[in-house]
Amino acid sequence: MSELPGQPNVNLFWQTADVQDRLKRITELYAVAKTLILKAEEYTHKADLQPMKELRDAFDHVMDCYAVCFGLNSGVSRDNFQPYIVTHLDKAYGHVYRAAYDTLDLFTVILRETIRDDLSGYNNETICAVIPEYYQQIKPSIISLSQKIAEFRDGKDVAVELRHSTLITYSQEAGQLVTYHAAVTSKIPALEEYRKKAAEEHQKETTEEIKKTTKEKISSGITQGIIAVVAAAFGALCSWFFMK
Repeated sequence: MSELPGQPNVNLFWQTADVQDRLKRITELYAVAKTLILKAEEYTHKADLQPMKELRDAFDHVMDCYAVCFGLNSGVSRDNFQPYIVTHLDKAYGHVYRAAYDTLDLFTVILRETIRDDLSGYNNETICAVIPEYYQQIKPSIISLSQKIAEFRDGKDVAVELRHSTLITYSQEAGQLVTYHAAVTSKIPALEEYRKKAAEEHQKETTEEIKKTTKEKISSGITQGIIAVVAAAFGALCSWFFMK
């Protein structure tokens, strides 16, 4: 950028530490928000309009900054140039932050529910046998991240830098949930096979139990019949004896 009539040296201004720091943080969160939005759309097959609106509003604030830098906004005086730019960059950051955070929150819910739904048709025995790490690692990690996000959401007074670094960290942990979901999905055929074998084994055990019960009933019936015959014969014999 070259210096424009009636404006400060724009090149020098954009190289100042406060502006560079703001631009860097905006860029970092934009990358996070964009990735999360695309991932969320893959799972839901639809766009969430609120994050898109936040990014649009952020873009408007950045364009306001460039409008001043290129001399396209004559309403901002030389004295107000720097505070105007800093203010709008901060507003842009706020919109990108909300877009990233809201999408992160939604994305973790989507992944949590997707994993739960994928496993809903299988009992604990089947899951433990096929995916032993689910109860040992995957589920605890999902619960932990959900709790941390809920607690972080309530921390309205958390410092800006801490909010920024924490959101980056949480987005990386959400990426781990994607890995977990892929691990669960890859085990679906094995889960089905285990459930099928378990059902066949249960059916076999049930059939054997029925056969055993039937055999016992038949044996019991025969024994009772023999006893009845013997009792009848004994009764007849006693009658004959006393009649004599």
